[in-house]
Amino acid sequence: MQFNRDIIRSRREFFRILAGVLTKAASVAVLLMTGARSAAAFFKRQVLPVGSDPSRLYDEDPKYLDTRNLEITPIIKFDTMGDANVEVDLDQWRLEVTGDVQKPLQLSYPEILKLPPIKRKVLLICAGLFSYHAEYTGISLRYLLEMGDAAKQASRLAFYGRGESFVGKKERFRIKEITEDKLFLAYSVNGQPLPRQQGFPLRLVAEDHVGNTWVKYVYKVKIY
Repeated sequence: MQFNRDIIRSRREFFRILAGVLTKAASVAVLLMTGARSAAAFFKRQVLPVGSDPSRLYDEDPKYLDTRNLEITPIIKFDTMGDANVEVDLDQWRLEVTGDVQKPLQLSYPEILKLPPIKRKVLLICAGLFSYHAEYTGISLRYLLEMGDAAKQASRLAFYGRGESFVGKKERFRIKEITEDKLFLAYSVNGQPLPRQQGFPLRLVAEDHVGNTWVKYVYKVKIY
């Protein structure tokens, strides 16, 4: 009967170990679920109440704000930073779409105005300096990529803007950010042509990004 007792003890030991493993697994699962809920809560946007002043949000991070209730800021109250007096000859100016595309583009300003427009209300925050909420009209980058037959494996875009100095400006973004038109090129703000100080003829609108990444005087988009 010694053999049977050993079997029984072995089985008891096995089930004891199994119960311990299952208990630990359940604890890990609870921690993971709690962590996921905490992460979701952390990234939940703060809904700004009706009456919030867009000009007082300059110390906030735009990606954590829900701006649906904000009023539109009049153009006359817009502030600017960086290059603000770049002259553009529209007869010579073209928007280039280059890089990893099958059909590189050279679009004139009148051609751009004929493309299907998109319109979005977006908060611009120049960190620590100023902020305003405006309605921008422009062209979808998704549409431009389709026109240029961009490579499926392409993952990034670079935007080039002219400056008062030779250097100008360049910013990079992930292509996945254009899927909801949170990145697009604007030629109009609050129903008016983009003012020169705001980057005429085209500026990048980059929702959820701070204002110094909103490239002005855009003349080239490179896909890679």
